[in-house]
Amino acid sequence: GPASQRSMAPGGHMFTFRDDTCYTMPAHFGGDAFNPADTRRFNVLTLNYVFVTERKLLERVVPDVFELVRPEVCIDYCQCREAECLDAGGHNLIQVSAPVRFRGAHHVTEGGFALVIWANSAGAMATGREHYGLPMLHADIGGLHAEGSRRSTAASHAGGTFLSLEADMLRPVEGDALAELARVDMNILGWRYIPRLGGPGAELSQPTLLPQRFEAASVWRCEGTFRWTPPASGDHPHHQRVVQALTGLPVIDTRPLLLMQGTSTVFTNKACVLK
Repeated sequence: GPASQRSMAPGGHMFTFRDDTCYTMPAHFGGDAFNPADTRRFNVLTLNYVFVTERKLLERVVPDVFELVRPEVCIDYCQCREAECLDAGGHNLIQVSAPVRFRGAHHVTEGGFALVIWANSAGAMATGREHYGLPMLHADIGGLHAEGSRRSTAASHAGGTFLSLEADMLRPVEGDALAELARVDMNILGWRYIPRLGGPGAELSQPTLLPQRFEAASVWRCEGTFRWTPPASGDHPHHQRVVQALTGLPVIDTRPLLLMQGTSTVFTNKACVLK
């Protein structure tokens, strides 16, 4: 990777920030030189659930600078391996998103607005939240367990399971149908929010864009279910608020469930603030 950058004050004793360096908290241990060709590439196994819900309820959790393209919710479970951005080589995450459109003075784009992303990696959370405005929370997320044709996994927080995922009756997608899914370019839209100290409001509040590409090697159509289990009242009210809001979105209809194996590329060099 790029050489670390560390700057000292004229006396050579105190740390100073440099405008040509990219930092991650705690920033005062140094950062990295900006790489204009930087991307993150890793192998993924993903389960993709999509359901239609009530528009008015979904709009309550989408910031008003966006337009809701369709009243759909996408739940993506991703088992990431050989991740170049993480020393540990992999992590699991669950992303819940909705299709939106942004129309600004400088940008007009569509993508999936990330309502919440649970991850089992502290490294993924730190860069995702601070750098790209991804709403990442920690959870214990298991690998995708295989038992015959059945696949299952679950996510838990503070010892309590809040989401269970299952898939069965796997049928391979081949030929032209596979070619249509072979390469998908997508935008992940987020929101970078830094609360104001000592009172309400924000020091920073801005929509963000993070382009991605998924290249599928194998795809299966399958049958499956997801089940939310709202946590009981406890010491984590914000996590409880998130899960309860998602649990309250009714399932009016469902789209075909897909299990996909392939390669994901995150174009961190093209991330930007939407204006």
